[in-house]
Amino acid sequence: MKLFHRQSEPIKGYFAILFATFLYGWFGVLVKLIGSDIPIFYQTFARNAVMALILLLFLTGAKINIFAVQRKDVYKIIARSTFGLINISAALIAFQHLSIGLAYILFFAGLLLGSFLIGTIINGEKLTKMKVFSLALTMSGVMLAYAYRTQVSGEILYVTLAIISGVCVAFWNIIAQHISHEISAATLNFFDAVLLTIFSGAASLLVQEARVLPSLSIAWIANFLMMGTFIFAGILIPYGFRKVEAHVGSILMPLEIVFGVLFGVLIFQESLRISLVVGCACIILASILPYVWELRGNRHIHTR
Repeated sequence: MKLFHRQSEPIKGYFAILFATFLYGWFGVLVKLIGSDIPIFYQTFARNAVMALILLLFLTGAKINIFAVQRKDVYKIIARSTFGLINISAALIAFQHLSIGLAYILFFAGLLLGSFLIGTIINGEKLTKMKVFSLALTMSGVMLAYAYRTQVSGEILYVTLAIISGVCVAFWNIIAQHISHEISAATLNFFDAVLLTIFSGAASLLVQEARVLPSLSIAWIANFLMMGTFIFAGILIPYGFRKVEAHVGSILMPLEIVFGVLFGVLIFQESLRISLVVGCACIILASILPYVWELRGNRHIHTR
């Protein structure tokens, strides 16, 4: 029974991250619906302020003491939220100054390579030929998916920021593995929301953005739907990465692209290009291979 439990835990983590990428896949659709109706920092402030309140009410109702954190975990939680903060700041700047294709390719390059280095050096995870092949296949898929939207040009500062953004997400994902599992994923999500509320609120005041009151407009509904995706995805990611290797979890993350493409086609009737289809197929195949390989290994153990 204990053996079955140990083997089922990675599967739970796999599907948690898979569902998180499904939720993140809605990001592009929701961004288009929000458009320019709500200033960037102000929409982030409103989204995270409500998100923090909802999570606080949930944690209070569940009688979870958010301050019952050991000192060793406090530093890790602050570090994790800081990486999340740097990721968003760097991404906002990079995506404004680079073509969307180049920005995404650099972001996922930073995420994947950062995750593999952290997983290998810090976590001591074994780097197998299958993982290396899946990593190469995933990166090839990302490049093919964005080939037609890429202008290979841009100042080194913005190129660097796009890569830093991806590396920071890698740290944000993996640090959860090193925080006491007694601290729930919802609690970690709450701390992130509080930090982002403070940061985005200050940034909004600094650049003197217009204040737009919430309404039943499409933009505000989309903004709060985005908040909902971040609440659930922000819980699923640390939950998933606590159960799977950093290598495997990171290979799953680009599935966000596949879901984003699917939603774009279904909702906005966006056209499909051969390179995009092939790229998505590579990403899907790469995400399945480690899981199938692990099941294959488990079968060999049972048959001995």
